[in-house]
Amino acid sequence: MTRRRAESDDLGSLNLLLDTICNMFGIFVFSALIVALLATTRSTQVVQTISAPTLTAAESSKIGALEMEADELSAQLTALWSGRGALIAEKSREANAQVGQATRELAVRQRTLEEYREKIKRDAGFVANLHEELPTIKREVEDLTEAIRRTQELKDVQVRTPRRRELEGRTPVQIVLDKGRVYVLNPWWNHALDDHPCDIWSDWNRDAVVVSASVCEVIRCERGGAIEIRRSALLRSDGGISAEDPVALAADPTWQKFLRSIDAARHVVSIRCTATGFRAFGPVRSAIVSHHVPYNVAPIRLDPLYRDAIIEGTAIGQ
Repeated sequence: MTRRRAESDDLGSLNLLLDTICNMFGIFVFSALIVALLATTRSTQVVQTISAPTLTAAESSKIGALEMEADELSAQLTALWSGRGALIAEKSREANAQVGQATRELAVRQRTLEEYREKIKRDAGFVANLHEELPTIKREVEDLTEAIRRTQELKDVQVRTPRRRELEGRTPVQIVLDKGRVYVLNPWWNHALDDHPCDIWSDWNRDAVVVSASVCEVIRCERGGAIEIRRSALLRSDGGISAEDPVALAADPTWQKFLRSIDAARHVVSIRCTATGFRAFGPVRSAIVSHHVPYNVAPIRLDPLYRDAIIEGTAIGQ
């Protein structure tokens, strides 16, 4: 019985120890809960104290004014953004209109460019021919310029009938005007100035007369003495020089040779003009006067031969 009591006493002491430990643990837990609850309550009070400070009336008024100013600035900013949006929209519309106009203009320019390309392609042959013809055109321009110059010179010539005493002692050079053409009867350009006139008068110009149908009868031809020559000549129907146009006359090579062969100090041009040769008289006379060579003029009639007599140096047309 004593042993059972001893075992019962040991168990009771252990239970007491366990009760004590559990009670202490409970006290610790309870204390922790109380501390946690107090800490939470204190934190809430501190936050409330910080969040809601006590404000004076002046500070509240200032805060209100600042809030109103902030509202006004917000409204202005909203208005500015709305106005900026309208301006941007207007600028965008203008830009779109300009882009559209530029696009249309570009299309027009492109069509024009294509038309020019087609035209250049079509005219390529013409341009190539133009390059080939350019030297000819330049020569024609030069000829026209020279013709204008010669026409001006002929226009500016002061024409007058020479006095009889100016013709004395000169060697006559016979030309015939018929059907608008001038016939130089003798090739003076084939002879020197010192050749005797009888040799020249008896030498027919084959481009002006039919030599086989022309006669030169030298009756007397004394060197430095009496001269008597009677001639008849048939003018060539396809001969002579066209003289109605002063420009064409001045450009004719044969006429130029003839004028160069005449000496203004020695010769006198005897112009014999038919009724159909009057149209050539003006240009021929102007050309002769422009070279300062004296002349005489007389009307004649062909039957169909031209006839004249040179007696003592004076040509008498018949």
